[in-house]
Amino acid sequence: MEYNPLEPLETALRDSAVVRTARAVRADGGRALALGPDPVRPLTGDEVARLRANGNTADDWERVRVSTGFLPDRVHRSDFHGDVVLGRFDGAAVGPDQAAVPAGVVRSTVTDAVVGHDAAVRDVGLLSRYVVGRQAALLGCGRVVCDEATGFGNGGPVRIGPQTGGRVLRPFAELTLPLADALTAAGGPPELPRRYAEALAEYLAAVRSDRGVIGDRAVVAHAAVVRNAFVGAAACVEGAARLERCTLLSGPEDPVRVGDGAAVADSLLPWGVSVYGPAVVDRSVLLEFATVEPFGKVVDSVLGPNTVVGGAEVVSSLVGPLVGCHHQSLLIGARWPGGRGNVGYGAGVGCNHTSRAPDQEAVLGEGLFVGLGARLQYPVDLGGSPYTVLACGVALPPQRIAFPFSLIRPTANATPDTSAGVNELVPAWVLSDNLYAVERGMQKFRSRDRTPRAGHSHDAFHPGVLRMVAEACSRLEGVRRTEEVYTDREIPGLGRSVLLEKHRAAAAQCYRKHLQRCLWLEELEQLERAAGAGGFGSVPKVTRERLARLVDLLEDYGRCVEASKARDDARGPAVITDYEAAHTPARDDPVVQAAWASVRQAQARVTRWL
Repeated sequence: MEYNPLEPLETALRDSAVVRTARAVRADGGRALALGPDPVRPLTGDEVARLRANGNTADDWERVRVSTGFLPDRVHRSDFHGDVVLGRFDGAAVGPDQAAVPAGVVRSTVTDAVVGHDAAVRDVGLLSRYVVGRQAALLGCGRVVCDEATGFGNGGPVRIGPQTGGRVLRPFAELTLPLADALTAAGGPPELPRRYAEALAEYLAAVRSDRGVIGDRAVVAHAAVVRNAFVGAAACVEGAARLERCTLLSGPEDPVRVGDGAAVADSLLPWGVSVYGPAVVDRSVLLEFATVEPFGKVVDSVLGPNTVVGGAEVVSSLVGPLVGCHHQSLLIGARWPGGRGNVGYGAGVGCNHTSRAPDQEAVLGEGLFVGLGARLQYPVDLGGSPYTVLACGVALPPQRIAFPFSLIRPTANATPDTSAGVNELVPAWVLSDNLYAVERGMQKFRSRDRTPRAGHSHDAFHPGVLRMVAEACSRLEGVRRTEEVYTDREIPGLGRSVLLEKHRAAAAQCYRKHLQRCLWLEELEQLERAAGAGGFGSVPKVTRERLARLVDLLEDYGRCVEASKARDDARGPAVITDYEAAHTPARDDPVVQAAWASVRQAQARVTRWL
């Protein structure tokens, strides 16, 4: 079947909780949404008398409608204005930490609102033009208001890359990372922007509402301001400073959480997203299970699934899955769709302002590790350097580098025909000297991925990466003559870094070894698929020879993972006296043991064919 990049938007138009809810609200003001099929009726004279006796007031009691089974004794010291609908309050709402809160309206001001069955509205300064779902809880809030027709933050411009424009994304709540990537990158289908704009216009018309929504069993507690927001079912907004023009696409299985002083505006937060602590999210999309921790700031950005920003600032960036941005780091103007990387303390990615305009940008490769205090000047392109490590303190001037699994570190001395302060690039260093990090990353990503909808692969050696490895290997092997030091003039892809001959030869050999391992593993899988339930037949001699060599390459993989971790076992005790008492030796490390288990399993599969 042909790939359709617009499928997420087309599916959302058919089956979006926001679309369904907005249509229901437009149909009857939200009565069916909050009360189901139950009819509403005017108050009786006795009910009005009891409400007044309980300290309640209304501009016009005839404009207050109630559901069958309404209990006036569950409404105390509240003021009602305009058209108000109250549900049946004979049970309890679901409050913070799943605690039961008696249903009803207490010490609150309610204007032109619908309060659903068994909902609790307590100590709310103003609830205006909102539909409150069944068993929802609004507790101790300042203002929960809808003061204009709203699209709940859908369709607002998000400026990716150049802050002056050029890659403007207009998102919707069910946006996926591949679609966001396609809409902000060149080279996609030429008709995609037009088709997307047409479908998005239909979506925005479908979600438009003149009332805000608090979904069934949602909690909004001690929030200062909630304005023009869609708070989905089972969401928890507790102690938030502001929640304005947002969609919280929540559900009972994967609720959205916003709290502890967070300020969120013009943003979309789908399933499982958390924003807590003094944090700011503005004009952004946080995809499934993304998290913004205390002191994090995300502006004009898309955060991929399971990505975490804490104590860092992310601006005008598209960030892929499972990225960690912590510890007062900066990520600005970057397209990083592959994600799976890390931005260390004090790192500055990057200097997108030339003093003329903040119009520069970066492309970052999958699995990039940015060390402490590293600095990247824009424009920079590391898209062809997946799983590369930028050493602590490295300063990277504008350039394009295309060598996967590399180490980029400052040079000790200037080299002939290069300026002082250039960096040294060691291709394949991560594979030869730090393979433990790759293996740990793959295991970590698998264990931390909570996004069944996304369907991410967590194999660092997938075809896209292997293609880049093969291209880099060819460039290293294709030098016209050997030199002591190489620059981008001799080997394209080095950017403004230098490469030593001893590293070139070793890197080419290392790249080739891993390419062979992955190629022969794929050949093994093809044999297994072809065999199916028919058992194991004979294989050609050349294939048997390759499989026999694969056994050795797999063994080498396990040894390299353990050896890269074992360097800590040698270095640590030489520095810290009681190091061994507090650190697990490499042979007992869980990552190393899991790697060896995988190696043994793969070797057993091979030997069945030998």
